[in-house]
Amino acid sequence: RVTQFAVHLFSKLGSAETSLKQRDGEIDALAQECEALESELETARARLSEAQTDVSKQSEEIEKLVSARYDALSLQEKSSAMLASKEAVIDSFRVKTGCLEGEVSDLTSRLEKSQSELGETWGQRVGLASK
Repeated sequence: RVTQFAVHLFSKLGSAETSLKQRDGEIDALAQECEALESELETARARLSEAQTDVSKQSEEIEKLVSARYDALSLQEKSSAMLASKEAVIDSFRVKTGCLEGEVSDLTSRLEKSQSELGETWGQRVGLASK
């Protein structure tokens, strides 16, 4: 009986050793798989970090473009206001020029009339003086 018990125990021990070796193989395979997953995770984290950096840079560029657009719109509005102001000044000068042209025309007519009257008066004096 003891021999049978010992054989039985050896058999169980062999079976346990075989089972342990199988489990060790499974554990090694799982460890390798975990290492591979950790490597993939590190790669993914590095790519995520690069993507976040790119997004940050793009956001900064977008903010600069938006700011530049607002600056351009502000300059356009200022330019439009200045143009309107200059056009108003030009219109004012046109009105003043029109008035001055009228005054010059009136003064020219009055001068011509005065010169004509002066010529007549001068002619009358010369005629009186020769008599």
